[in-house]
Amino acid sequence: MLGDEAGAALGGIARLLLAERERWVLWLPAALGGGIALYFGLPIEPPRWIGPLILLAAIAAGIALRRHLAGLCAAIGFSAVALGFTVAVERAHDVAAPVLARPSGVIELQGRVVEVEPLERGHRVVLDALAFAPRRAAELPA
Repeated sequence: MLGDEAGAALGGIARLLLAERERWVLWLPAALGGGIALYFGLPIEPPRWIGPLILLAAIAAGIALRRHLAGLCAAIGFSAVALGFTVAVERAHDVAAPVLARPSGVIELQGRVVEVEPLERGHRVVLDALAFAPRRAAELPA
């Protein structure tokens, strides 16, 4: 039966995991990095709440499977991946900058040039201490 084969496979995995017990902690950074890589591999920006939700589900699975070694190990590994994913999502949202919804036209700015970064097409200029003549308040970016 399929259930017996799956049980035997899980038992074999559990024995392999037990044999590698001293090296478990070394897999945690790899799992964290895997969660971060998973975030960067997504084609869209996930909502901010999805990371903590997945992490809580992984922790709940670990609590539910605490008496089954293979399940507990899988839940701990999945929790580490979920933690890496959550950290990446939170960091991305923390450093997100506002984006203009539409072109604003010509705006005359005065400020101090902090950095000029050459790009493939043009340059990226970072300014500090900005001052500009206001146009209509509704047209100005935040």
